[in-house]
Amino acid sequence: MKNPVYDFKKCPYLSYVEMNTPYTMTRRHYHDSYEIFFMLEGERYVLFDDKKYLVKKGNIFVMEPFLPHATSSSGNSVVKRYVVNISPSDLSPLLSDSEISNLFDSLHTCILTLNEEKYNEASLYFQKIHMHKRERIMPHDRSFLAEKLIRMHLAELIYLITREIREHSVSKLEAEIKKNEAPVMNALRYINLNSTENISLDFISDYVHMSKSNFCLVFKKVVGETFLEYLNTLRVANVHKLLLTTDMPLGRIAVQTGFSSVDYMTRTFKKIHGMPPSAVRRANSSASSDE
Repeated sequence: MKNPVYDFKKCPYLSYVEMNTPYTMTRRHYHDSYEIFFMLEGERYVLFDDKKYLVKKGNIFVMEPFLPHATSSSGNSVVKRYVVNISPSDLSPLLSDSEISNLFDSLHTCILTLNEEKYNEASLYFQKIHMHKRERIMPHDRSFLAEKLIRMHLAELIYLITREIREHSVSKLEAEIKKNEAPVMNALRYINLNSTENISLDFISDYVHMSKSNFCLVFKKVVGETFLEYLNTLRVANVHKLLLTTDMPLGRIAVQTGFSSVDYMTRTFKKIHGMPPSAVRRANSSASSDE
């Protein structure tokens, strides 16, 4: 699927991304794992919830699972960054459940600005992970160590990040909001806080004192999605999370995530994912039983 809403990554996952031309995502997506950006050069905007942040060189950006987000060009055409996707279970070969829980308890969506010492330390971890990723597929007598070394350096990286969060009481930064984007950001804030309620286009455009036609035009320009696409992506991400983390019946999931019926939830979920919620739950149950 082009521009998938759910962007599956087989974890642990790491890539080095280098872009020499401006690129803006056409719609938001989410992962079922933590995603970590480490900016080496350039800058990009990240949109999530009702905030738009500028992430630049020296920043580490952490995104929690099931949080829809998108990135866009800031006008700076040269961007170099590492991207890591990791789930707590990826460290189970190294750490106990209590150790993993302790390590990830402080990990939340935030932007870190590293000093030179911490920047160099983080760079070293990413470089080592990237190197061992290549070694993992090379046929030599030490390739069996590569997987263990990757997980070890990932644990060190998560420890560095959570240590920075705890020591500096990191919270979400103040976002950059242009004056003409403020009504849309107010709409996003309301939608994010009330996504389980019945929110109509008539209501939300009136809420921000805009005509429906103007609201739709500005919303699509700022967010990259229509109002209904944004609302459904948010709801479907919550459905997906509940499917994978609970045994809650589909009817209760529909009510808890804002869908008017199981049928509407199923149609919307299938349109986005290509399969109904029940199939996702069966696949997850089958994968869990095979472990």
